[in-house]
Amino acid sequence: MTAIRKALDFMLHKQEPYPAFAIDRYWNLVLTNDAADRLLAAFIDLETLQSQFCQDGKVNLMRVMFHPQGLRPFVVNWEDFAGPLLRRVHREAMSTPYGSMNEAAQHGLVNANGQSDRSVELFYELMSYPGVSDIWQTSNRVAQSTLLLTVHLKRHPLELQFFSTIATLGTSYDITLQELRIECLFPADEATEQSWK
Repeated sequence: MTAIRKALDFMLHKQEPYPAFAIDRYWNLVLTNDAADRLLAAFIDLETLQSQFCQDGKVNLMRVMFHPQGLRPFVVNWEDFAGPLLRRVHREAMSTPYGSMNEAAQHGLVNANGQSDRSVELFYELMSYPGVSDIWQTSNRVAQSTLLLTVHLKRHPLELQFFSTIATLGTSYDITLQELRIECLFPADEATEQSWK
């Protein structure tokens, strides 16, 4: 694990001055670089981040993105951005051995607390946020006219546009490492490149 941690730290550090996050399969932050911390702090104060979006000691990036007190009010292209992101969370939830909480209950695939897989729970939690189910209804009908999905964030005077890449560890025999992802944000326009350093 020491060599893996060094590799992750190296990747996150080399991504500076742009944000990078190491996340688990449930979109919980495992590691961040300084730029990622600065990005979150530019839009959400630390107390809100901890009180609203932290469970079991981990901040969930999807809660941060979709919750009305998270990044959502600052995403200029919210509907265009949220639809594909929600579909991705849904695909990941459906890739579990059971596709819904009802199906999980029918097959007895719940724990002692009556909870199913956390990725399914996360999807339904996001769907419960205001307006998200409307995006789910219309997201498949939105025509994609660009090559990459970008997030356009704005909080006066800061305005940023990023696209992301996602890396995984190759040929991992450990399920936890297999599900770990490193998401790196890159400027999607020259203005972001100049202002975010």
